[in-house]
Amino acid sequence: MSVIIFRGHIMDGAIFNLHSWPQAILHIDGDAFFTSCEEVLHPELRGKPVITGTERGIVACASHAAKKIGIKRGVNLRDAKIICPGLVVLPSDYETYSLFSRRMFMIMRRFTPQVEEYSIDEAFADITGLRRPLRSSYENIARKIRFAPFMKPWMKSAGVSVNMPCIWAGLTR
Repeated sequence: MSVIIFRGHIMDGAIFNLHSWPQAILHIDGDAFFTSCEEVLHPELRGKPVITGTERGIVACASHAAKKIGIKRGVNLRDAKIICPGLVVLPSDYETYSLFSRRMFMIMRRFTPQVEEYSIDEAFADITGLRRPLRSSYENIARKIRFAPFMKPWMKSAGVSVNMPCIWAGLTR
């Protein structure tokens, strides 16, 4: 019988697989996604207070400039125009947003095929065991996705959670 010592722990006859390592889950969430898509398509809108949602009569999405003024999602359009008379109000173009969304998820799948799409601008990716093949820490993998050229307009953050299933299983007993 072979005895393996790994980082000071004796692993008697242990077989290593991905399930014996901490699980790393990456969370990506687009920031002001609809208005960011509009700003990519219409660069002249950058830095201006922009909202989408004319078809619903409420603010579906507000740009960073609009948020700074105090306009929030779900506000009535009439109230939003009172808060900011120079507000740029656009109809939501969900077909275009879905194309941008698909591209965002494709970029994530360059790093791992394990991507769970949660909404049009949010997803979780399992990057467990990819540190060595990608030659990066989990945090650097998150940064590489976040700062990919196509992602820059709306990716303000990408978070990584690393948990150890063995430890959590031990705590529940």
